[in-house]
Amino acid sequence: MGLLLALAPSSRADAQGGRLLVPDSLRTGVRFGLLAGLSRGTLDGAGFDGPRTGFTVGGALHVPLRGRLSFQPELHYTQRGGSGTPPGTVAITTALDYLELPLLARLDLGARTAALRPFVLGGATIGYRIRCEVVTPAPLGSGAVDTGCDNATLPLTSTFPLTGETRALDHGLVLGGGAEFTLGGQRMTLGARYTLGTADVAARGDRVVRTRAVQLLLGVRF
Repeated sequence: MGLLLALAPSSRADAQGGRLLVPDSLRTGVRFGLLAGLSRGTLDGAGFDGPRTGFTVGGALHVPLRGRLSFQPELHYTQRGGSGTPPGTVAITTALDYLELPLLARLDLGARTAALRPFVLGGATIGYRIRCEVVTPAPLGSGAVDTGCDNATLPLTSTFPLTGETRALDHGLVLGGGAEFTLGGQRMTLGARYTLGTADVAARGDRVVRTRAVQLLLGVRF
């Protein structure tokens, strides 16, 4: 009942049917945006801690809730993974690419009309792996060997836990912040975020492997 009373001042009712319609703040305040930027990922527990640098691109909705609080669901294509030299092996780069769905809460810290409006955000994310490849140097300097992580013939199977089967689903926690500003009459955002993977992405092996990523994203809102 309290929730209905809170929504009532900002909602409109159908005069004939008495139906409660969508609050005006939601009808007029929902905005769509595009995001793109750099992603720097590592694999925690894989036996090496070198990064893989890639990119992230996607879209976002900005749904006002109450006051300065909003809900921000996103959909990304993002590149993660890691690089390094596990003991007793050769240098490798592991590419893990995901279709990712972050579900975030955003809190704006400045006035709505401010030229520069800081914000913080956080929430959860779930990703579906659409690519997993391991790149290793070929013998005799003949070039790199690029093969799927599920290739059981890789010589790293006993020491590198992402060879053999890998789990397709990843999930994690997101924390970040940034600022919204106007450039050339267009509303933009610039922010950074850290994603802490909470799933073990290695289905085989004696180690628990989790993804980590830092992203720097530039956005435009329409």
